[in-house]
Amino acid sequence: GSMLYDGFAGDINDYFYNIDVQNDLLGYQFGARADYCVTCRVNVYAGAKFGLYGNDVDYRARIGTREVEAQAGAFYPTYAGQDIDIRRNETVLSSLGELDFGMGVRLTNCCTVTGGYRLLGVTGVATSVGSIAEDPANTANGHLNCVNDSFALQGGYLGLNYHW
Repeated sequence: GSMLYDGFAGDINDYFYNIDVQNDLLGYQFGARADYCVTCRVNVYAGAKFGLYGNDVDYRARIGTREVEAQAGAFYPTYAGQDIDIRRNETVLSSLGELDFGMGVRLTNCCTVTGGYRLLGVTGVATSVGSIAEDPANTANGHLNCVNDSFALQGGYLGLNYHW
């Protein structure tokens, strides 16, 4: 058995549809940050980063019980009798960008409290949810059916910088 399915409980009559994807990005990121000192202890800053990456995507789709893979039935004659445990790999172009705005307050010569807002966006990635096949027969068709997902993360942050 694989460690991927160790969290599933149940008995022999329970079936699971599991999709795992892994994105490994390798590439270059460029960026800049500008700081403005409002006073000798308070600064504001803005930064931007952008990167282009080769994304090595590993994909696995499995349907079956905890121990045994399901098999395609006669309804799909091309794949009849084949296990539904598909593993694929593909490399695609991905990009990642970040905008960062914040403020820092120096408490001592060595310690600065920071806070701000960050927006991070990524394109050209695979997600498990985006890889769910509408028809299980497509799973066996050898696809990474969605390696062009995009999403954005945003929110505030607080931090502490210590310089020694």
